[in-house]
Amino acid sequence: MKLETQPIVRSAKRIDRSYEKECPPNNKDTLIRKSEIPIQNRKLVLNTESGVHFVCLTKIMRLESSNNYSFVHLISGNSLFIAKPLKAFEKQLCDCGFFRIHNSHLINLSFLDRLIKTNGNCAIMEDGKRLPVSRRKLQEFIMYIKSNNTFFC
Repeated sequence: MKLETQPIVRSAKRIDRSYEKECPPNNKDTLIRKSEIPIQNRKLVLNTESGVHFVCLTKIMRLESSNNYSFVHLISGNSLFIAKPLKAFEKQLCDCGFFRIHNSHLINLSFLDRLIKTNGNCAIMEDGKRLPVSRRKLQEFIMYIKSNNTFFC
């Protein structure tokens, strides 16, 4: 009994082609297209206990760590509790106008009101919240602000 392989090979190729259409390869071109999305249109997927939230980056004021968890503070005044360390967010948001000023704080520079370099270095956010800036990060933070004039007019 001889098994005819041609129909099987054709079916496999057809499945392969349809898969490629649905799931393009994760190559450099795909990554470039994602990075070309304007920051105001980018969203962060946040898994909470109540469900999945898709939050626009321009609506996130700051993130605050609490051990291996994070609080995402929104401009609306609401906060989301996320079971993810701040370090994971830092990697995602460092190219989107966010800066980690302290071990516990990652801020959106669009909502930075003032930087006070006396009496313990702190960042004042637009909502009035005073956040510490670590001594170790202060010079890097100042250089980042100076070199990224796109955030400040």
